[in-house]
Amino acid sequence: MSKNKEKNKRIKKIVIYRVLLFMAFLAAAALNYLVINKLNIIPAKYLFAFIGGSILIALISIFIFFKRKKLRLLKALWTIVLTIITIGYIVALLYLYKTNSFFKGIKDINYRTEIYNVIVLKESTIESIEDLDSKNIQYVDNESLSYDKALEKIDKKITINKIIVGDYEVLLTNLYNEKTESILIEDTNLKQVHEIYPNAKDKIKIIKTFKIKIKQDSIVKKVNVAKKPFNIYISGLDTYGSIANTARSDVNMIITVNPNTNQILLTSIPRDYYVQLRNTTGYKDKLTHAGVYGIESSVGTLEDLFDIDINYYIKVNFSTLIKIIDAIGGVDVYNSYAYTGHLYTYFPEGYVHLNGNEALEFSRTRKTLREGDNDRIKNQQAVVDGIITKMTSKAIITKYSSLLDSLSGNFVTNMSDEEITSLIKLQLDNMPNWTITSNVLTGYGSSEFTYTYPGQRLYVMIQNEESVNNAKDLINKVLNGEMLDNSYKENTGTKSPVHGSAPVTPTTPKQEETAKTEENRAEEETDNENEETTNENENQNNENENNNQPNENENQNNENENNNQPNENQNNETPSEEPGNNNQENNEGNN
Repeated sequence: MSKNKEKNKRIKKIVIYRVLLFMAFLAAAALNYLVINKLNIIPAKYLFAFIGGSILIALISIFIFFKRKKLRLLKALWTIVLTIITIGYIVALLYLYKTNSFFKGIKDINYRTEIYNVIVLKESTIESIEDLDSKNIQYVDNESLSYDKALEKIDKKITINKIIVGDYEVLLTNLYNEKTESILIEDTNLKQVHEIYPNAKDKIKIIKTFKIKIKQDSIVKKVNVAKKPFNIYISGLDTYGSIANTARSDVNMIITVNPNTNQILLTSIPRDYYVQLRNTTGYKDKLTHAGVYGIESSVGTLEDLFDIDINYYIKVNFSTLIKIIDAIGGVDVYNSYAYTGHLYTYFPEGYVHLNGNEALEFSRTRKTLREGDNDRIKNQQAVVDGIITKMTSKAIITKYSSLLDSLSGNFVTNMSDEEITSLIKLQLDNMPNWTITSNVLTGYGSSEFTYTYPGQRLYVMIQNEESVNNAKDLINKVLNGEMLDNSYKENTGTKSPVHGSAPVTPTTPKQEETAKTEENRAEEETDNENEETTNENENQNNENENNNQPNENENQNNENENNNQPNENQNNETPSEEPGNNNQENNEGNN
């Protein structure tokens, strides 16, 4: 009698489990459908397959579980199968929930953060902003920056005499000669001053830092990205950490996408390209400096250069690149010849598999390349091609969760979540292979005055008009549906980089001469130091407005490596390290 009771109890528990399992399956299926429908990320054919499959599974479960005939073995097997399916549905639901949270977090940051520093001589007795009461502060006014707002913050604390000077050489000279007790300078401009006058770091100190949030207007030009061709501007900042902070845009690339022909064109513009910044008059400027005035300045400048509409932008920095590539399990890039990177990693010829840090080094190295910055830009495009290839392959499914984690908070775009999901849906629908073509603008080096630094001659790259016109033509061809040749070879096997190799000697006389200059030796030292302190720099982006002394590492955010190939017509004299020297043609491209 007791054995029958135990048997009945066991059977009752099994029946209850099967009922609960069936209900859990129905709930998971219903929730998956609701989230999928809300995300609008799955193509209709897959959605119908999911609905049909779920209904079929439910009917089979009803037939097996609730049929009175004894089908013990079949019921047991189906219990195991349904348990596995239900667990799969729950895991899928967690992924969908994570995806939904990710897309909710995508938003265009409608402001940029400008950082201003109050600086005095290092030996000065002035230690705080209050010590400057009734004293002088000098600054170089720039209508595209917000010095007036920074001065308003100072006015709330003390009374101070404000004096405008013409350029940074005069600014530093006056401070050194004690013609002013303090100077005010925006952070990216301070980094530039450190490059032009390396000794300045040893003679000045920062006593106060102000952060100013500047509202940005929307510059999106919406299209149906699943049906109409469009342009995306990729802005790569020369910093780690927060993307909201203003910084020079050292990678400038327009990605032209035609979803109808599965064609992608990568158009790269050298950072030192000498262009007229939008909404400025007077001197032209280096394209990289447009990033200091906000993403709208960079986008507008390139729209004027190519006479096109740029529909969207994506802004990233060093941290973004490392995290994304590590999240997708690395990328395979084609390396046209063997060379050693600036951190002594040896990159063999052929397809090379790179992790995040290796990809950053591969993208940033310049001096050991045969064509200097031209080859560096090609390497940057190769990395972008590797990312696109990996993210549009079936292999991305297993990396999906880590990819979302890497992207969250590490990029800024004005594409809406609906537009991004439309592209994902398009890719999932047919899994097309994209034809990727690359193009790099060319020019020649010169030393010119710029809008941002009107008092100093800086290295710039003068436009090659034929190159600009060719880029316009290629962009319009892709927009109009014409097919271009694929720029990248088929992957026939990958090799691994070798770390710790001896650096490769530059292979051209021009690079040999460049490598001997004092500026490039300093650049190499700075690069090594910054790579070693990457993690530290990521957490030190002047987040605390009340800090009296910003971290020195932040002011060394890899400014020197990201500059263009030196002009062979320029003098190889080391730029003056002190303001006031008459030999003041500053070759920023060598720094």
